[in-house]
Amino acid sequence: MLRRFQITALYVTHDQAEAMEIGDRVAVMQGGRIVQLGTARQIYETPTTRFVAEFVGEMNRLSARSAARAGLGEGDVWFRPEAARLAAPGAGGLQGRVTQATFFGALTRMTVDCEGEEISLFASPKAAAAVGATVGVEIDRSAALRFEEDRGC
Repeated sequence: MLRRFQITALYVTHDQAEAMEIGDRVAVMQGGRIVQLGTARQIYETPTTRFVAEFVGEMNRLSARSAARAGLGEGDVWFRPEAARLAAPGAGGLQGRVTQATFFGALTRMTVDCEGEEISLFASPKAAAAVGATVGVEIDRSAALRFEEDRGC
């Protein structure tokens, strides 16, 4: 209706999904101030702080040690579950054991324990591994995020 009548409106909500769905531009606030302003896609795909990244969706965190093992460079790395995929045992940057698999129809949400670091990812039901299975995990390097506050700056 707002678009049809060319009306500008400010809508305040604590529901992140609602904000992402209806907003042309989304402002994320922390402590009473705007910490990032952009389109829903910009906020989700290129969050400027760890707070914003976690506020608008689920994030995985890899310690610097695991990130280096996965070929993701130095320092802690953050990435969304959709940026990780299952690989054959021995393949992918990380190895782990499936600790949880929940079927959601078109997707199976899986949790993989990679030497004490839990990674959440989604797999097609046909590609999903059983709980207890050893798997590889590959992370899309282009989706790996680092935040200044994680580097002590």
